[in-house]
Amino acid sequence: MRKIQLERLLTELYDLSEDFWPLGLFMTLMFGVITFLSLSWILKHPPIDTPVSDALAPFKWLRWALPVTFASLTLMFGLRTWSAFRH
Repeated sequence: MRKIQLERLLTELYDLSEDFWPLGLFMTLMFGVITFLSLSWILKHPPIDTPVSDALAPFKWLRWALPVTFASLTLMFGLRTWSAFRH
């Protein structure tokens, strides 16, 4: 089964960050900035009330998936970078 190219890229960067911690630090900082930007975008633009958004009301939590995903990647790369830096 073929992996998605983005998944392969993240896997390669994650594996490289174990051997080359500055790359992991760069990725951690980059994902941290993207997390902050996506979170500030969500807080700045609340959901609007329209008939369509009322129909999609059960899925309003889905907009939080973007910052949660990037925060998870930040944590994942950060822990790997810290482990590589210490050893």
